[in-house]
Amino acid sequence: MISSRSRISCSVCIGGALPALSKSSTVSNREFSGLSRAVTSPCSCHGFSATCACSSLRTRARSGCSRRWCSLCGAPSPALSSAPSAASSGPLSSSSSPSPSPSPASASASPPLDKSDETLASSPFEPRLAAMLRGKRGSSGREGIVVSVLRRDDRAHPAVLATAYDGSLPNRAPILFPRDERLPRMRLTPGNDAPYGQNGNFSMEELAQLAGQLLPVKFVEWPATSTFPKFELAGPPLGRVGDAAAESASILLENQVKLEPFSEEVEACLPPEDYAIPESEIARRLDLRASNEMICSIDPPGCVDIDDAVHAMPLGGGRFEIGVHIADVTHFIQPDSALDLEAAKRGETFYMVNQRIDMVPKLLSEKLASLHPNVDRLAFSVFWEMDEKANIYSTRYAKTVIRSRNKLSYLEAQRLIDGQEIDSETNGAKVEEGEAKAKLVMQLRVLHSITRHLKTKRQALGALELASAEVGFDLERDADGFPTASSLPLGLNVKAPLETHSLIEELMVLANVTVARKLVADFPDNSLLRCHPNPEAADFKALVDALAQQGIKFDASSIEALQHSLIGCWKASDPNFAPVVRIACTRLISPAAYFCSGLLDEENWMHTGLAEPVYTHFTSPIRRYADQVVHRLLGHSIGWEETPASTLDHKKMEALTEQLNMQHTKAQACERASAELYTAIYLRDRQAEEDAYVMRVAAAGVTLLVPRYGLESFVFVPSADEPNGFKFDTATSTLMSKTCSLGMLDKVKVRIGTQKHPTRLRLALEIIEPEIGASRSSADMNAGSDVEREGGGDDEDPLRKKPRRAKKDAGEFGLNDNGRAERREKARKRAARNARSRKN
Repeated sequence: MISSRSRISCSVCIGGALPALSKSSTVSNREFSGLSRAVTSPCSCHGFSATCACSSLRTRARSGCSRRWCSLCGAPSPALSSAPSAASSGPLSSSSSPSPSPSPASASASPPLDKSDETLASSPFEPRLAAMLRGKRGSSGREGIVVSVLRRDDRAHPAVLATAYDGSLPNRAPILFPRDERLPRMRLTPGNDAPYGQNGNFSMEELAQLAGQLLPVKFVEWPATSTFPKFELAGPPLGRVGDAAAESASILLENQVKLEPFSEEVEACLPPEDYAIPESEIARRLDLRASNEMICSIDPPGCVDIDDAVHAMPLGGGRFEIGVHIADVTHFIQPDSALDLEAAKRGETFYMVNQRIDMVPKLLSEKLASLHPNVDRLAFSVFWEMDEKANIYSTRYAKTVIRSRNKLSYLEAQRLIDGQEIDSETNGAKVEEGEAKAKLVMQLRVLHSITRHLKTKRQALGALELASAEVGFDLERDADGFPTASSLPLGLNVKAPLETHSLIEELMVLANVTVARKLVADFPDNSLLRCHPNPEAADFKALVDALAQQGIKFDASSIEALQHSLIGCWKASDPNFAPVVRIACTRLISPAAYFCSGLLDEENWMHTGLAEPVYTHFTSPIRRYADQVVHRLLGHSIGWEETPASTLDHKKMEALTEQLNMQHTKAQACERASAELYTAIYLRDRQAEEDAYVMRVAAAGVTLLVPRYGLESFVFVPSADEPNGFKFDTATSTLMSKTCSLGMLDKVKVRIGTQKHPTRLRLALEIIEPEIGASRSSADMNAGSDVEREGGGDDEDPLRKKPRRAKKDAGEFGLNDNGRAERREKARKRAARNARSRKN
């Protein structure tokens, strides 16, 4: 039975398929099963007005609404061509007097989705729940009641069969702990004869083998009478807890990242491994192999998927030709092919510390498309004519054939600019001495000078220079000199910024901006762009107050004021202070996102971080699918090829941008989790004491950032009722004790180590300066409790999630011997009545 907490009579929410229910009414599951069909009845986003009786909400959809899912009921929008007929015959028309609600049968006969909507059915944003909105607004938005499950979770999740601290199985019912703490725990039943891995049934021998292993599991069902859900294994074990390869696989699985190899259908779309550029293709393109000998790439050491190369060539009269050459991946990928669809689904390449999950097969990403030195490669190039002050006089685009002369790392390029020597054999590309090296150095210095002017101009327009804590690892290498998935970290260091990082960044930003302007001019309604919303001044209040307490005036009322405040926010005595403030600002600004220009008002196109009215991604097609879409649009713009029809379809572009944004969020989450994992592995057998900064303050503790390791973790402090405990001052967002205080951006010293735990490798932080008593990290708060609460000891009940409290004296509850006897007699009579009922 499903209870209704409020009146359900709204044709917007449930299509009028059910009668009005009072607060105490219930309906059976069978009566409610028609809801997933009923929600496809007309609602506010289907082209007409309606009144919601359960929330007193009146809405009207604009003409030609392109919304894919109803914001009220979660129903898929039918074809727009069928909306008028639905409106005219629906339960609520545009007139003031509503018609009677339709029957369930008529509700299920709503217009079907058209052919173009079939891809939306498998969209990651397909609604999983139908919720009824209520008028009351909570702290996190409008409240609602879930009235139906439209699609169940069929994904695999990583979980751990926990062991005791000595590695043995618990004495009672073993428990499987999902890595995602929002998911329910699962109970295993040893000694059952059911098939292996089904419904949690395992033999004791199997349990012994799985103890301490990371397992992929799927939820099957959760009966109403069961404390634990039923599940099954979705594959073989990933490996042991704490193993680098197993933990990395767990991160990918937890973020639902596809790790399977490319299918045979996808591989069939690739050219042969001995592919050579046909002469007919070279004849169509601008050939730069002989006319320009200064093309080079600058990338991190060991990079094999090289997206871009650059050059600078003097033209005379103080002007230069600056070129950015991008790998022409779309030449090898036909639109709507199996390879193209797979790349769109993956969205982008995922970079972990120990591995890379490619968006396209390695034959393209590492060989045929990658701009390696001394081989012919296809490229899509942008050229500018500039003077030494970075004033642009002309721009042109061309499909090209190039031959890169050098492959440099950022450090090697920086050393050449600074006049220092480097190894003649660098990254597999030989830097020749004499005239060739002199040309290379001249080119790098020209690019360095011009990009400094480009950066100054962007900053003058209000571009923000934000920061993030990036950590690099020195990994074990195999016999061939390459790290493997199971490589352990030998060293750890924060990546130091170089001027050559800025050199490449400014050229890529310029290329992206130039292409974005071209696309908007030619495709004002169908361009794939990237926006970065303006920061909200209210979100910076805590940061502004914290800096004011340190005597620093910080203004975040506008983007220009924020940019000037960041420039002046530094301390000569603390080199880490300015980067920490920039990292704090990064946390407070919403992330950038892809969108289709025809689906967002032009005033919202701004990329605030770069201070550019329009922006897109063009420069990394090997690792980002968005860049491939932009390449096809630009190719059509210069008359090279026709644009695929899907690129001109707003519905499909909206679904694509949502998919790309979601995959980008996953990629960032995996990258952060991987860095945290390898930091924990590096510190597993050692401790470190480092400076840390308070990033956020809460009543229970503080969030600390350790710049040395790029580590961020929450640390609990003693509560007010403990000795030397802290009280939270809401006015100043500060934790106060008798001996010290903790506020945002305060500097503390912490001890970093790892927490021994049966279910995961945890980092543990402890504040040692100032002395605040027994501070505990979030790992400490959970350490040991999971297994102990779920059957890790003989005196623990495995079904309880909290430790048993000590039994109080019966007198505290007002029970004497007569009271106990009376309760036992009532229980005996109740059991007798139940037995007679079952017999009858």
